[in-house]
Amino acid sequence: MLLSVKNISFSPVSSWVLILAIVLILIVFVARFYAPKDPRISAKRKRLLIILRVAAFVCVIWALLQPVVNLESKESRRPQVFVLIDGSASMKLPFDVATPSDSSHSREDTAVGFARRLLGKLPRRFESSVFVFSDSLRKLDSRPGVPIIARLPVSGLFSTSADSAILSASGSRSSLGQALEDISSKAGRAPAAVVVISDGANTFGPDPTRVAKTVSLPVYTVLSAKEGPLRDIEITEILHPTSGYANTEMPLLIRVRGYGLENLTVPLSISEGETIVARGVLKLAGAAETEIALSIRPNSAGLHFYRASIPVIRGEVSTVNNEASFALKVLSEKLNVLFIEGEISWDFEFLKRQLDSDPRLSPTYVLVSSRRAQPPSFAGLVTSMPGGFGRNSVVFICDGAARYLRPDTWRSLDNFVSSGGGLFIVGAEGLSGIPAFAQKLLPAQLAKPDLWEPPEFINCRLTFAGLNHPIFEVEKEAAENASSWREISPLLGSHVIGAVKPGASVLVEGITDNRSFPVIVAGPCARGKVLFIAASGVWRWGFSVPGVGGSDRLFSGFVSNAIWWLSETEKDTTLDVTPRSWVFENGEEVIFSGRGVPQVIDKNGKILRPILTRRVGEDSLLTDYGILKPGNFSYEASPQGEAKQGAASVSGRFIVDSNGPEFRNLIPDARLLDYVSEASGGKSFRIDQADALAHDIQTFEEKATVERQVKLWNNPLLFLAFTLLIATEWWLRRRSGLP
Repeated sequence: MLLSVKNISFSPVSSWVLILAIVLILIVFVARFYAPKDPRISAKRKRLLIILRVAAFVCVIWALLQPVVNLESKESRRPQVFVLIDGSASMKLPFDVATPSDSSHSREDTAVGFARRLLGKLPRRFESSVFVFSDSLRKLDSRPGVPIIARLPVSGLFSTSADSAILSASGSRSSLGQALEDISSKAGRAPAAVVVISDGANTFGPDPTRVAKTVSLPVYTVLSAKEGPLRDIEITEILHPTSGYANTEMPLLIRVRGYGLENLTVPLSISEGETIVARGVLKLAGAAETEIALSIRPNSAGLHFYRASIPVIRGEVSTVNNEASFALKVLSEKLNVLFIEGEISWDFEFLKRQLDSDPRLSPTYVLVSSRRAQPPSFAGLVTSMPGGFGRNSVVFICDGAARYLRPDTWRSLDNFVSSGGGLFIVGAEGLSGIPAFAQKLLPAQLAKPDLWEPPEFINCRLTFAGLNHPIFEVEKEAAENASSWREISPLLGSHVIGAVKPGASVLVEGITDNRSFPVIVAGPCARGKVLFIAASGVWRWGFSVPGVGGSDRLFSGFVSNAIWWLSETEKDTTLDVTPRSWVFENGEEVIFSGRGVPQVIDKNGKILRPILTRRVGEDSLLTDYGILKPGNFSYEASPQGEAKQGAASVSGRFIVDSNGPEFRNLIPDARLLDYVSEASGGKSFRIDQADALAHDIQTFEEKATVERQVKLWNNPLLFLAFTLLIATEWWLRRRSGLP
């Protein structure tokens, strides 16, 4: 390594005027003590003392000036070339989308052929390495005594599928950004360049353009696909309810794209196993989505798996995305909801409209007010179904109805919640007078009634617990959900909640006069659950504006989520282990959550091992099985240790679909590769420009320099020198009899 001093700079701790003043003071100090003649010491010793004292002061001044020297070095090590070949599933698609029938010219084959041509043209002074990336980076090692180039195809621009089999382009997702981060850490400070050969598909991980700006390597990109028109049918989305009821019609909305197949009429079918349960016909609109509405009618309770499919059209680039799977949780009956209303209000009007519009609910409304008193009936309200496909009922107490309920009604409510029912209380009016035994139903203690302030509009915000609670999950993406709840309409209420009971959570808090207090609290009660909104005016959330921090699903999503959360019984004798989804996309991590670790079994009976298990709560575990190959799987979990007594085993099944992110947007993305190369200081090349790329790589070595700073003042040697000079000067003074 050849070092050269680029420049020396100073960063004094204060202004130059102050530094100069200190220097003058030190000069006067030295002259005052050593200028007068002293007969006890010789002139030679006096000069030595002055030199030692001045040298010590020079160390002080040096530290105050804080000098920094900038060094520049040029590496003499062999320059490295890292060749990154995309090994994701999209690389098995044809090189030329206009001729998909020519399977000998896949994107993978072309990429491998280009890599061999490039490595053959680089001079011997370059050290070359070949990596394959999808969701991770894997080095393609050469056999002992066999160079890496010998493992790549031999013939021309294109190669055969047999030659490129060493890559095994079967990665279910591709992360170019992660690959660039990993290769940057491997390069270190040695001069190096990165060559990325890809179709531009990026379906996972960090933004590659952002990563390219941070790496200190030039990235040369090569598009291993030919751009042009393509023919392909893709089922882009299936919208369906997460649950429904046996022998009840369940609506479906399927969205389809047909690239290069405008105005073509194709059939679409929904099947369960080998049985077709719904059919339809739709006309494709090219790259624009076409929608078709169908319905299915499951005839039994349980978990049902369905598959939407469109017949393959001749000339399609991919046939995998012609099918897509989904699952439905079918219940045996509708959920009973008892709504006990006090004075009629806008909250009641909007809540009733939401309950009536949900086909999964069977609501009953009871008016209990000063003008009319009708005790509600709880007979037959709680239902419980085996296998997790039944739910307990939910009771609403709204708009001051609490003050009109008799003690026997509160006892019925107590029994209802204790047996697993859900209680939804809107408004604090009338709660101060409920019986003492009913106070335990509330998830929080109320403040003394004489301390209650008159109701006023209060600004509200979700707490951290609220943002992570299923009741407030109105959008799938966490960031989008948080943005939707950032600004919500104020509620009408006051500070009436005191201490929150153990196990309960504050989901929404009010803010007035620089203080915060609980407004919405939720928590368990025996085997049931209670949600308490100590304010009114929730109906205003139905007017949140999308696009400016709101969502048109705030009110409906909140009410629906609250009902289904309240209807779930607190399970204290089961493991409650469930997968994050019943249908995972190809490339999606299979993750379970619950109180135990499930045992996953594939269709061949092989038991799979998880790659990660971690605790996410006091009694909850998260188990990650990573990315599994498409197929049908089953799982089972048994209680362990102390939980083994009285706890039941759980079991179920899920599927990993063949379709996934690698089979969406099959058009090569040349722009992404251009952005990556430009952001890193590299260049973009075509698949027939191996010679030009090899020539350009040979010049980057001359530009590879390493700059570093050396702080001359922040060094222990400077402090040691100052200490030795002062100590030596003091010792000589004492030897000479000086003070």
